[in-house]
Amino acid sequence: MMGGMAHSQPPPPRAARTSGGFIGGGGNGDVPVTTTGEFMDGNVKSYNPTKGWGLITSRGIPKGGNGQVGDVFFMKSNLPSEVRDSLRQGQSVTYELVKTPEGKFRAQSIVLN
Repeated sequence: MMGGMAHSQPPPPRAARTSGGFIGGGGNGDVPVTTTGEFMDGNVKSYNPTKGWGLITSRGIPKGGNGQVGDVFFMKSNLPSEVRDSLRQGQSVTYELVKTPEGKFRAQSIVLN
């Protein structure tokens, strides 16, 4: 499914999270986040497994409103372990939309569709 429709139901249980937390690999660079309670659909725009981060393009990301297409940053650690080295551009994903203290949106609890 393409687009960025918000879900009222979370993705499969292994990806569901009900509170804030941290984004990162467990090191000192972890970023505290607050959940928005929204699960979004999108497509991988870019991903570099060597650098450990990528972008997901989704409709409905608050980038000026009006359902515009926006990009959401994600870390490798927020991917299922079995796809961390094989994720490709264009793959369809569902993710939890979270917000950093600076007000930036990030993706966590990512699952492949």
